Amino acid sequence: TVLVLQFGNVLLLLAALAVLCCFTAHPEISRRYLMIVAIADLGHIYICYVGMGSRQFLDYANYNDMAWRSIGGSAFLFVNRVLTVLGTFGQIKNQASKNLKRV
Repeated sequence: TVLVLQFGNVLLLLAALAVLCCFTAHPEISRRYLMIVAIADLGHIYICYVGMGSRQFLDYANYNDMAWRSIGGSAFLFVNRVLTVLGTFGQIKNQASKNLKRV
């Protein structure tokens, strides 16, 4: 069940990325990309919750390696993506102005 739901989550992510131009010099597009992927991270965690059930999902002490990597990895990436959008690691630079200066 979890694998099928995760596959559906990946397809939704790819559809969102197809709408958004991934290769851009504009910081706003980069921020939107990061937020779309962050939402997909939350979807991944939720699907793990649905597949595992609330009792097993909340029983952290009995997680196996796959659960820690899947849920923990998604949570780690989610936090880093949101912090990047918020500017915690520095502002996302506007590459368009740099490209114009080189010409």
